[in-house]
Amino acid sequence: MSYERLILHFGHDPDEFLGVISDRAVKGCWFELLRQGGCGAGELRLSDEFGDREVIQPGHWIGFEGTAGDRWYTGRVEQVENESPSGVRVQLEGAVVELNGIFPGALSVQQDGVKPHRYGLSDRFSNDPDYDRESHDYTVNTVELVRKLIEQYVVPRTNIQYVPAMIETDGLSGVVVSAKFRGEESVRSILKDIAMRAGNAVWGVDEERRFFFRPSREATVASYGAGRDVTRLTSRRTLDKVYNRVTLTGDYVYDVRDYSSQLARRSYRWRGHYRQPGSISSYGERRLRLWIPWIRTAEDARSFVTEFFRVYAEVSTEYRIETCAQDVLPRPWDGQIELLDRDESVLACQSPERVRVQFDYASRYEFRMGPEDPREVWAEPPHDERFELPEGETGLGNSVVTFIDSGISLSDSDPDPSGSDSGMSSSGGSSVSSGSSADSGSSAGSDSLSSLSSGYGSSVSSSFAGSSSGGTSEMLSSNEVSSSGGSDGITSSAAGSSTGLSSGVNSSSGKSSDGGSSQGSEGSSGMSSGVNSSGGSSGGNTGSSGAGSSELWNSSLSSGIYPTSVSGGGSSHWASSEVLSSVSETMSEPASELLSLNSETGSIP
Repeated sequence: MSYERLILHFGHDPDEFLGVISDRAVKGCWFELLRQGGCGAGELRLSDEFGDREVIQPGHWIGFEGTAGDRWYTGRVEQVENESPSGVRVQLEGAVVELNGIFPGALSVQQDGVKPHRYGLSDRFSNDPDYDRESHDYTVNTVELVRKLIEQYVVPRTNIQYVPAMIETDGLSGVVVSAKFRGEESVRSILKDIAMRAGNAVWGVDEERRFFFRPSREATVASYGAGRDVTRLTSRRTLDKVYNRVTLTGDYVYDVRDYSSQLARRSYRWRGHYRQPGSISSYGERRLRLWIPWIRTAEDARSFVTEFFRVYAEVSTEYRIETCAQDVLPRPWDGQIELLDRDESVLACQSPERVRVQFDYASRYEFRMGPEDPREVWAEPPHDERFELPEGETGLGNSVVTFIDSGISLSDSDPDPSGSDSGMSSSGGSSVSSGSSADSGSSAGSDSLSSLSSGYGSSVSSSFAGSSSGGTSEMLSSNEVSSSGGSDGITSSAAGSSTGLSSGVNSSSGKSSDGGSSQGSEGSSGMSSGVNSSGGSSGGNTGSSGAGSSELWNSSLSSGIYPTSVSGGGSSHWASSEVLSSVSETMSEPASELLSLNSETGSIP
């Protein structure tokens, strides 16, 4: 059938048909189809009068059809811009945009039952502070993980349809050892990572709002020749997208080790260095830093980086193609596009990353073939996107805010299973930590606060700043006394991890004052004098390719003797260093004094 160009208007429900608006459309309409994402951005231009500016609303849906019943694109209205006296510009996004607003898991238990959610094969992380509150789904591969995410989170909350047959298993059986989500990452960002892990799979939401996830297909769905169908053809080869060294930062790993009969919790951020020697010998080392917040095992990290190097370790040729008017639309997720030179020789046969369709009175296509820029796909965050969890803390800011006639109502969607009060205020003040009181002041809780009381006549204060690169310890002199008052003693404050040593003394999670403020935390612990803690190097995760090394500082207290640092604060280091080649290689992991790994060999198919 010949091209017709039909534009359909739907309400806030994409199945609520409001009418055909093709006769009001003017030149300048377009949309994009993405190999990873499905229906992407689009734009609709109308000749509506300014007085009709309320007809199309943000949240409505627009459908583009090449012929009656042949849907090419479906997009949600994101913005409507009206001009006087006439003219409307409507910006659209495909249904995949709804995945931006779905966040699997939660920091802790919510009223609707959502918990920290862990998927995967293994149960290696029983030391997580929220382990007793998490829910777990056993998944053997990437496809099962994707199915669970779509069934449990996407279908109930979006207009996206789940068709089981459109999530294919062939070639996508890679194992995901462990992935834990706490409502911090969107489904879209998670799928982007999993797709690369699964051999750079195609995924997205199509024109019928159906979700798909499958391997790239090798079948040729269209052929275009220079001088025949192609009006403009360019090619480009550049080192700009070549990366052969990856520094990968993942999630926190919590570890419990026993030293000198004392239990100490420590944490470290999963980090790994991976190199591809074949590419390095050709182009030199070209490094990219990646943040994949759910990765914290050697297997998951290596699988992801292996597929990353397949795409980005070598120079690739990028083609830009513009065609003359066409009647049949090839979807980039359905197969490959064959590009012919003027002599009919094959220049390229591959799946385009995106297709931009000029949807005017004649439809013209612009194909872009070649990998996306990884600096845009995995943009470096301006700050860390995951933070260390406090020990034993349940009130993590999951309150629900509702507007009522008399003001704002705050309800705790994060019930404390222990029944403890973690957010009540005393007279005249407010509190966000338990165990602290003030007559007319306020109490502010820290993620971790340890109070050490031994009857000393002075105070020593220690603060730790936890980060992925380790903690920093500062000790004040033994003659410096806290200005806020309270009992004499030694106070240790850690930002990031709740840690402490106890030998039978009572700990205090805060200090009382009549007119000042007190600091405390539900996860506070105490340590008495005479406790001696030391730490050395320790092994990495069970089953992982490397062994970690931590630094635990010696701590001792006796009459008149104060430690220069306290163990358990801040974060210790873990890093892996692997060499990956595209065919077969030796993965070596050099050991250093603080960052050590076992060496191993492996091959990449």
